[in-house]
Amino acid sequence: MALRLPQRRAARGIEVTGVIDNAVAELATAVSELRHLAHGIRPSCLDDGLVPALSQLVGSTPTPIDLRVTDHPLDPDLETTAYFVAAEAITNAIKHAEAARITLEVDVVESRLTSASPTTGAGRPPSGEDPALPGSQTASGPTAAA
Repeated sequence: MALRLPQRRAARGIEVTGVIDNAVAELATAVSELRHLAHGIRPSCLDDGLVPALSQLVGSTPTPIDLRVTDHPLDPDLETTAYFVAAEAITNAIKHAEAARITLEVDVVESRLTSASPTTGAGRPPSGEDPALPGSQTASGPTAAA
């Protein structure tokens, strides 16, 4: 709304830089407050479970992703963490490894949720195999929903 005034003033040839600077600052503050508010909110796509949420995430990326998820009942906090870890792993594989293909594996092993995202791209061997899986993540917590 604050931009309407400079829009009108600019049409009449009046200097509007200060008003626009203030509007940009207010917009930055609003975006910051919105990010703070949204931080930690459980994504609604998890309402149907981790497997459908990850399937939706994988379907929204331009890079081919092989998704292998073992469906186990999980505590909602651990499920949310797993979703964010998977999203970050995919983002990093695309952005930093320039991955041509990604394999995302999520499983519960000995009451621990594990994920691995070996890729083919600049940051990984051509076969996509890396026994050490330096990008793998483990999250501990209750695996069964309470």
